[in-house]
Amino acid sequence: MENLREADYQLSYDNFIKNSYDLSLKKFINKICFHSIVLEPCVWPNFGLVSHKDSGAHKDMDYNLLIESAKSITPYFYSCFKVGCSTSVSNIEKLFAIKKIGIDAEIDMLNTTKNVNTHKGVIFLLSIVCTSLGISLTNFKVKCTDINIIDLWDFILQEAYNLSKDYVSNEISKIHGYGLSQTYGQWAQSRYKVLGVRGIVTSNFQIVRCGLKIYLDLFNKIKNKELVLGQLRLYFLAYAEDTNIIKRAGIFNAYKLKDLAHKAYAAGGVFTKKGMLLVNMIEDLMNKNKWSAAASGDLIILILFMVSIYESRFINSRKENFSS
Repeated sequence: MENLREADYQLSYDNFIKNSYDLSLKKFINKICFHSIVLEPCVWPNFGLVSHKDSGAHKDMDYNLLIESAKSITPYFYSCFKVGCSTSVSNIEKLFAIKKIGIDAEIDMLNTTKNVNTHKGVIFLLSIVCTSLGISLTNFKVKCTDINIIDLWDFILQEAYNLSKDYVSNEISKIHGYGLSQTYGQWAQSRYKVLGVRGIVTSNFQIVRCGLKIYLDLFNKIKNKELVLGQLRLYFLAYAEDTNIIKRAGIFNAYKLKDLAHKAYAAGGVFTKKGMLLVNMIEDLMNKNKWSAAASGDLIILILFMVSIYESRFINSRKENFSS
């Protein structure tokens, strides 16, 4: 994919959407994923995450590394979409196929970043969602032009839940006690009963559904994507389970942060003076202590992807046979 300059990253997809109709389906899916990933760092507040201006709380990555990481993983999401479009295999076969694709994407990411985990949560979520998008378009002939965005994504996310709930729940049930071979997410689950990204799936994507509704309600009133996405990041900090914060800050400080985020959100967040005082306090606290809100980044990327798929109306304009 093209190496775009910082100035090319704007929080509006308008020009991108207008220019989508001359792309093949493969290029379109890849570009939607790529732009969703690289636009997320442009959303302020960053809460310790890498931005297009600085590295936040991270010494091991910067914006350029995120772009290279995004380039390495985006082709795998179209592969997941094609798995979803296949009519010759069962859902359980699709699930194991995308698990292998996800592992390959992680390997490619780590090779690109020299073993820095930039987008593991994104790989997990977008792999499932892109597969379910393919299933919905192929098996149920869902069209963006036929229903509103909430109903469209309620349908697709339900497919995502149906596809992955049993497998993810089974994986969760296998995690007992503590072990050196565990990932931090597994350790956090064992010790604190915090499910992290797996919990997004087992909850039937409730925080994603709520986040999409908040985004749409705010954007209909304000028409400013930058502010709306900033408020949405604050919402995710307040309500999402974030094992990365627990890892960096400890469970006590993680709950203190969530409490501050709740207060900031209740005070109006990025839209009010009182809310902004609290937002800036959280931002300074997280950067000073090298804490970062990874879950909010993953969820912002997913919301950007969902909105862009719907706004483009692109898939309905194609004559391609999804299941071929």
